[in-house]
Amino acid sequence: MTGNNDSPSKVTIKLKITSDEDYQDVTIDWSDESCELKQLLLIRKIADSIGLPAQYIRFVSLNNTTDVFPLSNTESNFCATYSGPALVDHTFWQSINDGDCFYLRSFLGLINHECLFDLIVGLFSAEPEYIHPTECSRFYCQIINSRSWLDKKKEIILNSEIFPKIRAALPDEPWGIHGNGRLSTLVNFNIRQYFTPCCRCHTNSGKHERHYPPHRG
Repeated sequence: MTGNNDSPSKVTIKLKITSDEDYQDVTIDWSDESCELKQLLLIRKIADSIGLPAQYIRFVSLNNTTDVFPLSNTESNFCATYSGPALVDHTFWQSINDGDCFYLRSFLGLINHECLFDLIVGLFSAEPEYIHPTECSRFYCQIINSRSWLDKKKEIILNSEIFPKIRAALPDEPWGIHGNGRLSTLVNFNIRQYFTPCCRCHTNSGKHERHYPPHRG
């Protein structure tokens, strides 16, 4: 994917939402003025394809064959909660060509006590050799990017009935998933594995930390 100098106002990309389903055609109209930022047009299309309200998409990392574009969702619950600078790129869309194919990868994110969970998304061009159509690789796992895993992450994000129980169990410590008390809470509710799943993309660089005892079902 080298980018189109003509920068067409409308493109249709092929997006593989899950590893066990076919590509979906996603059409993006860059001339749509309903968004101040073009990256929001992309993020809204991704949210529609996933079946999740757009405010639950925190961030999209667009990985094409030569560049990586980090794109914040400035309309997300995360950006509404934290005042840090958003990652904005005004030219990324010029690198997306009609017919480009992407694999979608996602992980759960933890926001704060009030608005608990969201989704962090990566789009990977299907062209590089490190993306295999049927086997796991360092950048893409066939198991944790399956339909069943995506549906489970959506269920966790939208399951407001369980939120009071999680909030009551969370310890009084700085936010993040790596505090011992917070980690134990996520384990106890059987959702910790959806944040940093154990797969080849996480174990190539070293030993993966065990979060659940081996005898646990």
